[in-house]
Amino acid sequence: DDSKTGGGTAALPAIWQNKADFNARFTKFSKDVAEAIAKTKDEASFKEVAPKVFENCGGCHELYKAKSS
Repeated sequence: DDSKTGGGTAALPAIWQNKADFNARFTKFSKDVAEAIAKTKDEASFKEVAPKVFENCGGCHELYKAKSS
């Protein structure tokens, strides 16, 4: 919660207003990254697992990160 007062962040106040959802999304992201690491053996397997991880990033950024101008 220290980043509430930190400088230079693109985090939106929505993170703190919807902390449970943010935490749940972060937990899912962490789980999916660990799974992707375990399944990645070569370029082909990376291409198979990467979209799931990137989807998590985009979903969270859509809701909780300010758009750059």
